Amino acid sequence: SPLRFTWGSSQGADRFKVYVFSEYPRIDVDSIAESAIVTGNSVQYADFEFGPSLQSGRTYYYLILGLANGTASRTISEVRSFTP
Repeated sequence: SPLRFTWGSSQGADRFKVYVFSEYPRIDVDSIAESAIVTGNSVQYADFEFGPSLQSGRTYYYLILGLANGTASRTISEVRSFTP
């Protein structure tokens, strides 16, 4: 099945963006993939704006940015991991 990122409702957020990292994100680590800004509560990796093919068995990390009031208000999820 296709890789899908899902999340619950975030207080006040009405749009979301998912960032994927090849190592645990910190200040000097850039994302390797990111989704377009989406509404709803899920997005498939195949629909990301850009991103490499992911290696099976390797651990990746992601976080979800929630947006409201245009982009003036933001909330961010905890960092989560997955292995495709």
